[in-house]
Amino acid sequence: MISLKSAREIEIMRRANVIVAEVLQALKQKVAPGVTTLELDAVAEELTLKKKGDSGIQRLQCRGADLSALFVRIRER
Repeated sequence: MISLKSAREIEIMRRANVIVAEVLQALKQKVAPGVTTLELDAVAEELTLKKKGDSGIQRLQCRGADLSALFVRIRER
């Protein structure tokens, strides 16, 4: 079944996507060799909170790893 979004729901999604785009642009400027995922996560979390957003997965535990704003997990091979 296809559910149509209300104007209010679409506006909420639009605002969330604006925050995501801004966070991604900020991260793009910070990514460099030697920068840790913890540092990138701090940038993402700070900007998200500054914009009155919420990552929705704050401090999620997944297979023993503490995942936060970015939901990043490094797989070592």
